Amino acid sequence: MKNKQLLEGLEKEAASLVEAYVDDGGCTVPHSANQWVSTWEMSKLAKSLGALELWDAEALLCVDFLFKLAGNSGDYQFIRDNFRNHEDQILRIAGELENPPWPADLAQAIIGRFLADATFADAPTAERPFRSPFTNHAWKHWDWSSPVQMRSDWLRALARWHPRKLAENLTQYPDAFVAIIQNPVGRQIFEETDLLDELLIAWAEKELTVPPPKPSGWSSAPSERCYAFFNVKILSALRSGKFHDLVMRLAVLPEFSWSEHAVEVLLRDRPEIVLKTVEAGYNQQTPWGFSNAHHELIALAIRKIAGDGEALLRKILVVGDFRYGWSRKTMKTLLEDPAHKAAETIRGIFLDHVSGLSGRKVSDFWGEVADHDKGLFLPEWQKFAEGKSKLLRDIAAKWLLANYADDAKTKADKLLASEVTGDRLAGLSLLASSVGEEEIVRLKSFHGSEPTKQVRVAIAAVLAKHGIAVAPEPEKEVEGIDDFAAFEKRLAEKPKAIKPPKAPWLSPGKLPPLFTKDGSPLSELALTFLFQRQAREKGEVNEEVLPMLAHLDRAKNAPFAHALLDQWFASDMKATTRWALDVAGITGDDSIIRRLIEPIEHWCMGNNGSRAEWAAHAIALLGSEKALGTLDGMIQRYRTRRKYVGAAAALAIFRTAEMMGISADELAERIVPDFGFNADGEKDLPLKKGSCTAVLCEDFKIAFRDGEKLLANPPAKLTEESEEELKETRKFLREAVSRQTLRLQDSMIGGKRWALDVWRGRFEVHPLFRIFAMRLVWGVYGEDGKLLRTFRLYPNGLTADAAGGLEEFPEPAAKIGIVHRMELDDKVAKDWAAHLKRFKVKPLFKQLDRPVHTLDAERGNRRAIRLTEGVKTTAGTLRKELLGRGWSLSAAGDGGSLSGMWRRFPGSTIEAYLPACDLHAMSSAGDDVKLEAAYFANGNPAKNNCRDFPSEADAITFGNVPPIIYSETIADLETLVKKP
Repeated sequence: MKNKQLLEGLEKEAASLVEAYVDDGGCTVPHSANQWVSTWEMSKLAKSLGALELWDAEALLCVDFLFKLAGNSGDYQFIRDNFRNHEDQILRIAGELENPPWPADLAQAIIGRFLADATFADAPTAERPFRSPFTNHAWKHWDWSSPVQMRSDWLRALARWHPRKLAENLTQYPDAFVAIIQNPVGRQIFEETDLLDELLIAWAEKELTVPPPKPSGWSSAPSERCYAFFNVKILSALRSGKFHDLVMRLAVLPEFSWSEHAVEVLLRDRPEIVLKTVEAGYNQQTPWGFSNAHHELIALAIRKIAGDGEALLRKILVVGDFRYGWSRKTMKTLLEDPAHKAAETIRGIFLDHVSGLSGRKVSDFWGEVADHDKGLFLPEWQKFAEGKSKLLRDIAAKWLLANYADDAKTKADKLLASEVTGDRLAGLSLLASSVGEEEIVRLKSFHGSEPTKQVRVAIAAVLAKHGIAVAPEPEKEVEGIDDFAAFEKRLAEKPKAIKPPKAPWLSPGKLPPLFTKDGSPLSELALTFLFQRQAREKGEVNEEVLPMLAHLDRAKNAPFAHALLDQWFASDMKATTRWALDVAGITGDDSIIRRLIEPIEHWCMGNNGSRAEWAAHAIALLGSEKALGTLDGMIQRYRTRRKYVGAAAALAIFRTAEMMGISADELAERIVPDFGFNADGEKDLPLKKGSCTAVLCEDFKIAFRDGEKLLANPPAKLTEESEEELKETRKFLREAVSRQTLRLQDSMIGGKRWALDVWRGRFEVHPLFRIFAMRLVWGVYGEDGKLLRTFRLYPNGLTADAAGGLEEFPEPAAKIGIVHRMELDDKVAKDWAAHLKRFKVKPLFKQLDRPVHTLDAERGNRRAIRLTEGVKTTAGTLRKELLGRGWSLSAAGDGGSLSGMWRRFPGSTIEAYLPACDLHAMSSAGDDVKLEAAYFANGNPAKNNCRDFPSEADAITFGNVPPIIYSETIADLETLVKKP
C-alpha cells in the first residue's frame, strides 16, 4: 500500500484490514472489520486522510472503507469532522474511478449521512438540481433502488424530475412510503407530482378499514388512521377538492373531529353541526397545535354559549385541567371581556370546575385565571385577599394591585390595623405585592411593632427580598435531655398530643428496637414522637429531635434504619413520607449509604428525581466522613446530567458546613479521605504471611515496596480483607482525584487563597493533597492580593522556586494560591516549564501552557463576543467541548428548546452566556447548531440552571470582567471556532 501515512498510529489488526480492502479494489469489507476497528481507530484514520496533501484513488477507497464501517456502527461524526474541507478531492477521484457501482455506493453514503448541501439551485435542472456540485455528483450516481434512507429534499427532486421512478420505488417499498407521508416535510412530494395520489388513497383506505381504537382519554400520538385522514385532507386541498366527499365523511367522526383538518372543513362546509361534532370527539386525541381554525371555533362557541357552545367550552376546560396550552388559550378568550353578555355563564363554568378541585390544584387554577382575568372574578379576588390561604392571598394581592391599585392599598391599610393575625398577614400580602421606598419604610416600622412571630417572619422575608436585613428572630429554647428516662416520662404525661404521621405503610411494631446508649429500647411513645416531629422537616433535623440524638446509639441502630427503609421502599414513596429517609439518616450508620445511592438512576429515569434529592439530604444527616465524601462525589458525578441531584448534594453539604461554621468549599477539602496513608504516602497491608508497604505514587497509582524497588503488584498474596480494602481504595481514590482536580482548577480560575497555616496543614501533610501540591506551581500573595513569588512543593517536603531557592514564607499575613498563567511573565513561565520537564513532573491540569487572552484596552467598552457569531457547529461538538469545561446547558423551554449554554465562574457573580439556535434537549450529536455572539452578565448564584438568558442589553462591558474570566471564556469559545 503506497499511502503509508494512512496507517500511522493504527493498531496492527485494523491496519491489515484497511490494506486488504484497498488491495481488493474496494469490493469487500472484511467480516471481522467491525470487531477489530474501533471508533477511535476509525477517527484516527479519518484524521490522517484529512491531513493528506496528495489524494489518490487509494485514499478515496479508504474513505469508502470508513463510510461502510461507520454505516455499521452508526457513528459518522468523525467523517463529518475530517472530510468537510475535501469535497473537491473526493469529487475528482470519484470521477476517475472506473468501477461504476462504487461511486453509487459512495453517493448514497454521502447524501445519506454526509450532510451535503441539498438546497435547490436558482435554476434547477434534472441533471443539476442542487446548488452544490458535490451534491449534484451524488445525485448523478445515485442508483435509485431504494428511497428508505433518502432525504426529503432528494425526494422532492426525484418527484419533480423522475416521478415515475419514485412511484415505482415507493410501490415496492410501502413501509418507506408510510414513513415519508407521516413526515410533514416528506409530504411535499405531492406538491411536485400527482402520480403518487392513487398510492396514498389506497394506503389511506386500507388504514381506515381498521376499527378505530377505543377512547382512552387524552392521547399524545395520532394513530395510523389519523395520519390517513390528515394526508387525504392535505391531498384534497392540493387537488382542488378532488377527495372532498371522503374528507367530509371522515371529519364528522369523533376520532378526527377535533383535529385542525376536520375543524377547518366543518367550519367552512357544516357550521351548523361543528360545535356538537367537535364536542363529541374532543377527548379522543390531542390536537396538534392551536390553529387559526381552532381560534375561530372557540370564538363561535362563545357566541353560541347559550346553546351548543357551553358544552364544548366546559369539556375543553375540564379535560385540560386549566394548565395546558389549549385550556389557557380558551381561558384567555373567555376572560378578556368582563362585560360579556354571557359573563355569568362563563363564571359558572369556571366556578363549577374549581369546586371539584382540592389542594394545590386550587391555587394553580386561580393562578392561571389571574393571568387573564379583566375583572370577571373581582368578588373572588376581594375574598381571597382576606382569606386564610397564603397562596391565594398572594395571587389575589398581585391581581388587585395590578387592576385596582387604589382600592387594594386602602384595604391593605385596614387589614394591617386589624387585631386578627390572619388579617394582618392578608394586608402584608397586599402591601408586599408592590414594594417601593414608601412601602419598605412602612414594613420596617411594622416589623418593629408587630407582636406575632408569624407576621414578623413574613415581613422579614419580604424585606430580605429587597436586600433589607432585620434582626433575626430569637431561637426557640428547646429543653435539653439530661435523663432520657425522665424525658420519656414527660412524654407519657401528654400522650394525646403525640400522634404518628400519616403513613399507612408504617408498621412500628415490626421495626427492631431503637436503642439508647445505655442499651435501653425507646418506648413506643418516644418513637412516635420522633416520627411525628421529624415529619415536620425536609432534610434537616427537627429542633425537638436534636436533643434525642445524643442519647441514641448509631452502632446498634443500623438494623432499625434498614428496616424502616424496607417499609418505605415497599410503599408509594410519596413526598409526604420523605421523613422516613431522614429518620434513617439520623439513626443509622454508613451501611445505609449504598441503599440510598443505588436507586437514584432508576428514580431519575422514572421521572422521580425528587427522591434522589431526598436521599442526598438523608445521607448528609449521617454526618460521617464517608457520607459527606459520597455527597461530594455526587456533586461531581451529576455536574452535566441530572444536575438537580448534584445540586441537592451541594445543598446538603452547604447545610452541614453552615452548621459547622465553615464554607462548603473548606468542608469539601476536609472530607477528602487519606485512605489510611501517612503523610509520606505509605501504609502497611497484611499479607497471608507477613505484610507489605503500599505506596501512593505521584501518578495517584498504588505501588508496593519490595526493598528498594516499587512493584505494580503485591510481592505476595494479600489477605482477603486486604484485597477488598485495596479494591475499594483504588475505586474511591480515582473518584477523589477527579473531584479534587476539578476543584483545584476552579480554585485557580476563581483566585482562591489559603492562609499559610491552613495550606501547610493540608497540602504538606495530607497524602493526596501533598501530591497535588507537587504537581502545581503555587504563588505567595501579599496583603494587597498581588503575586510576590512562585514555588512548588518538592518530593522531599521542601518548598522552593524553579531554581531550587527555598521558600521560607517570611510574610506572616501571606496567602497561598495556584497561579494562573496570566499572572506570570514569559520568563517565569518558561523557567517553570523547563523545571517541570527536567524533573519529569506531569502538571495536574493545564497551567503553564494554558491559553491566555488579554483584553485590548480599546475594547473595554464592548459587550458582545463576536467570535462565535454565525458559527455553525453540531450539538455533539458543543456538548463535548464545553460541558467538561464547566459550562451548562440552559433549562429546556417549550418543546425542549434550549437557549444555549452558560458558565458560572467560581468566586464571582459574573457568568458567560452563549446563545444558540436550533438547540434542543433531544438534539443528536450530528444535529447542526448555529451560535450567536456570546456575552457576560451578572448572574444569580442561587440558581441552578438558566431558562431565559439575560438579554444583550443586560450584558456588562469587557472592562468590568476580571481578566482571568475573560481569558478563560475566550479560550473555551475558541474550541468551537473551526480554523481554515
